[in-house]
Amino acid sequence: MGDHTESYMIEFDPNVVSYRTLCHLFFQSHNATAPMPRQYCSSVFLYSDEQARVYDEVAAEVQPMLRRNIVTRRLVSSPDRFTDAEGYHQHFSLRQNPRLLAEVAKVCARAFSGGAEAARAGRDA
Repeated sequence: MGDHTESYMIEFDPNVVSYRTLCHLFFQSHNATAPMPRQYCSSVFLYSDEQARVYDEVAAEVQPMLRRNIVTRRLVSSPDRFTDAEGYHQHFSLRQNPRLLAEVAKVCARAFSGGAEAARAGRDA
């Protein structure tokens, strides 16, 4: 089981919500300072230099407000590296976190369509 990291892939329209906003939501929705095993660790998958730059800026903004250092794994990847999780894992964290569910619903009407926004298991080789 240690060969993957459980994660979400979120497709978004930058005309509707900015990547910067999503990065802030990322830090607001979980504890990015908690050391965890690889399967459950805080991770961000970056698809471009621009995403990396924005993520790094937001992390630098957020860090002074935290009591411990951010331990989020910062990985350069591509969308084709993700695979769908098993059906019983789809949307698990969203169902457990009503606040996150409400935020995702605001920015993504298709969040429960079974599309790429669904819970996914990210593989990094």
